[in-house]
Amino acid sequence: MGEHRNTLRGYIAMLVVLKPYRGRGIATELVTRSIRVMMDSGCEEVTLEAEVTNKGALALYGRLGFIRAKRLFRYYLNGVDAFRLKLLFPRPEAHQHQSIMKLGFGTYELGSDQQNEETSAE
Repeated sequence: MGEHRNTLRGYIAMLVVLKPYRGRGIATELVTRSIRVMMDSGCEEVTLEAEVTNKGALALYGRLGFIRAKRLFRYYLNGVDAFRLKLLFPRPEAHQHQSIMKLGFGTYELGSDQQNEETSAE
């Protein structure tokens, strides 16, 4: 986490789940917990980069509400492009009484590890 252009920004540098464990919701849980920590720490947004060819990662982050902010040409050492993805948090003053964060796969009460009625499709 750090300040960028007068905005406190969280950053996800790398996330890998070994092949035998994919499809079990592990990445979703890790990212969700990271987002919660960043929100609780006062971040206004989260950013990360993902290879344009990484369909699984792009689908995961899309379900969580990330948007494609920019294409970064030849971003990786192997020459592959990346998308810079952003998740913007609602301003606290706009949602002072709202304590629920809606992510693409379920509803979570902030500060709780309990997922409400909706469940992950993973």
